[in-house]
Amino acid sequence: MAFGFYDKPSPTILPHPPIRMPVLLVIESALCAAWELLRTHPRKGFNLLTDDEDIVTLELYEALFDRVSIRASLRALTGRYCVQ
Repeated sequence: MAFGFYDKPSPTILPHPPIRMPVLLVIESALCAAWELLRTHPRKGFNLLTDDEDIVTLELYEALFDRVSIRASLRALTGRYCVQ
C-alpha cells in the first residue's frame, strides 16, 4: 500500500522533520559496525547462515545496542578506541 505517497502530484508533508545527512551517516555507520560484528565475531550459538530472520534481527539489535553503542560511548568518554 502506498498510503497516498505516490499517487498525488503535490509534495507530501512528512509526519516528522527531515532527518539531516550527518545523522543518517552515523546510523549507517553503527548498523554497518553491528553487521560486521555479526559476521566476524558472532556470539556463541549464533550462525548467520542458518538462523532465521527473527534471530538475526535480535542479534543485530543486541550487537548494535550492547556492543557498538557501548564502544562509541567509551570512545567518547576516554577519547580513544576500546577493544571488546
